[in-house]
Amino acid sequence: AVVSTQSGITAGEKAGVNISVVHGILSKPAIQQMKSRGKDIFGEEVRFKAMGISSVIHPVNPHIPTTHFNYRYFEIPGVEGREKVWWFGGGSDLTPNFLNHDDAKHFHRTLKVFP
Repeated sequence: AVVSTQSGITAGEKAGVNISVVHGILSKPAIQQMKSRGKDIFGEEVRFKAMGISSVIHPVNPHIPTTHFNYRYFEIPGVEGREKVWWFGGGSDLTPNFLNHDDAKHFHRTLKVFP
């Protein structure tokens, strides 16, 4: 994992970014859980790779909301003629000190159309 933090930057009191890249062999309980959710997982020793990025920004200005996001990618390579299994996950949110309904609506509308 790579972690970077900043303090005292111009627009924010504290900000951090974490990037993780991992790989290994899935445990039997993990395989069972994924199968129960409809994932087509095959084999006894199932290799995987996963990566993610997350960030939290705490601005000094109380009128600027704290911002957080995390996104991840998970992949099981294809074996024995099967296609690889993969998916993305994650999300983002704002935590305002002072709620502005127009800003909240704009944030959510923008996320819905973001490719």
